[in-house]
Amino acid sequence: MEIPVVLCVDDEKIVLDSLKSQLEVKFNYAFQVETAQSGEEALELIEELISEGNEIPVVICDYLMPHMKGNVLLKEIKELYPSTSCILLTGQATLDAVKDMVNSGAIDRFIQKPWDIDLFSFLIEDILHKYEKNANIKSSNTSISLNEAYNNPEISSIKSYIKNSCEKINSALVAIQQNIETIKKASKELPLEDFKTSTTVESLYVKTSKTLDNILSEFTSIKKTHDLFPENTFDSNVDNDNELIYNCISNLMERVSNIEKKLSLYNEKIIVWKDDEMFVLNIHDIVYFTSGKRCTVAVTNNDQYTIKETLDFLENQLQEFNFFRCHRCYLVNINHIIKLTPWLGSTSYIARLKGLEDDIPVSKAKFKKLKEILGLESK
Repeated sequence: MEIPVVLCVDDEKIVLDSLKSQLEVKFNYAFQVETAQSGEEALELIEELISEGNEIPVVICDYLMPHMKGNVLLKEIKELYPSTSCILLTGQATLDAVKDMVNSGAIDRFIQKPWDIDLFSFLIEDILHKYEKNANIKSSNTSISLNEAYNNPEISSIKSYIKNSCEKINSALVAIQQNIETIKKASKELPLEDFKTSTTVESLYVKTSKTLDNILSEFTSIKKTHDLFPENTFDSNVDNDNELIYNCISNLMERVSNIEKKLSLYNEKIIVWKDDEMFVLNIHDIVYFTSGKRCTVAVTNNDQYTIKETLDFLENQLQEFNFFRCHRCYLVNINHIIKLTPWLGSTSYIARLKGLEDDIPVSKAKFKKLKEILGLESK
């Protein structure tokens, strides 16, 4: 197992510093200690750590904190990451309340303030030992399952068939992409009302449509024959065939739809909405996008608009326009960044943007990448 992470959560920085120092010395830096000063910050930090491939066997949390109490945070952590052990650190909660938390499964252990570092260390050592043991068992079971799957002739036949199908699909999609790129080039070089442009665009769309028809024909003619699979590999259930075709075509249509959406952004214009009115903006005028209620919000130096596309889609499509996903809720135009400062009492940072007073959070996991993009030296 990689070096594990122990997360400590308390709204008092002096408590966090003391706990972190004692644990690091007691365990001779055998694990990484991370800290957070609120429940919200802890959840964000956990998400970052997990996304980076870190394992979090233990979370130690104070009970009485503003906004989100420790028992609420630990309950949410347990629901999201059941294998993580939660230790409640408290000088406030009654014994009955603590018993209820233990019985409900929200916490695994509790320690009263002021804590005994030897007892604390014993609990953590026991948790880490059990966590590593379970991880080894899980890894062993996974290896056995993978070996069984690898040697299974039925799965081998399916994998071979899928590979051949993917090659046909990708070949067709390449042709579609080339047609779309040609359309983009023709549209840029000639006026839209020009007859040559119209003829070229129409011709290429016809070719694209024919390619799509060929793909659909390929799938609708799928038959499970002995030429493709060994005898008795599949049953003859027609519904399974239909389900396979439907799923394949759905995935294909989604990819084609993404290509079409990309085409709609080729001329550096983007359609936004405000009070039921539609506006066409230059992409470079957007300072940042953020997630709103059931929509995405586009912010300029002068106003705010809504847009139907998700942040995930915009992140993928706008990379060439210097937009960077600095936080799960923010996609920022790095050309507008004028200042980066540490977020007080946090492991994250704040980006200040030209012409706006908004504080844009930059998560710890994204900060290193952002510095590389901006050409800043690592500290």
